[in-house]
Amino acid sequence: MSGSSASLLALRFISPRRGAARAFRSIVASRADNAARSAKLRSYFSWASPRSIGVLNSCTIVQTEWSEYGYIGDSGIDALRELGAERIDRPTYKIMALHHHLLPVTNVATLNNKGITLSVDAPRILDAAQQAGVQLAVHGHEHMPRVVKYDNQPLAGAPQQAAIYVVSHGSTGVSPVRRPGNERNTYCIFRLSDKEMHLTMRELRPDGKVGLSLFSGNLDISPILPKAAA
Repeated sequence: MSGSSASLLALRFISPRRGAARAFRSIVASRADNAARSAKLRSYFSWASPRSIGVLNSCTIVQTEWSEYGYIGDSGIDALRELGAERIDRPTYKIMALHHHLLPVTNVATLNNKGITLSVDAPRILDAAQQAGVQLAVHGHEHMPRVVKYDNQPLAGAPQQAAIYVVSHGSTGVSPVRRPGNERNTYCIFRLSDKEMHLTMRELRPDGKVGLSLFSGNLDISPILPKAAA
């Protein structure tokens, strides 16, 4: 994906519409603001099994010397608030996607004169995502696979929020010089049903052989249910 776009959601959908894949790419790669892009995606997936998707542009400072850093700013936080305020009419998953990572991914971060490239507003993003009820956050940028369950201890009597799975899904095509050690390219597939969310994470081998299975199983995520009528 280009620098101005968010991380690609590696979700396995079967669309009844022709040109669906091209339409999906055009929405994700558009230069629309965070709220507009997320609204278009929710409309796009209205035919599919229920899910709410917020796609955030974390590449808002790419035109500066700090181009490797992520930052979504106020517009991204507003988009998450809109996601949290959405009415739930049927069992629904809430998913967030962005390019830059929210938590450390590599065992030892590479130092350079521009610093370490974590999203600079990562704590604010994660807090807003928890408050919005986001269950899964996916990102790229680090080109390495990692699955983390993030849970924040509230302070000053704030209510406890549900944990979020944060998945770094690696990269299907990044050059070996951008991958640490002997790491291979990787990819993820999420399968969402009305009861559970299944994650498959595999290596992608250049010789066409089946890659190593890094993870295959259900995440501890269930659909959010509509609130009972008063």
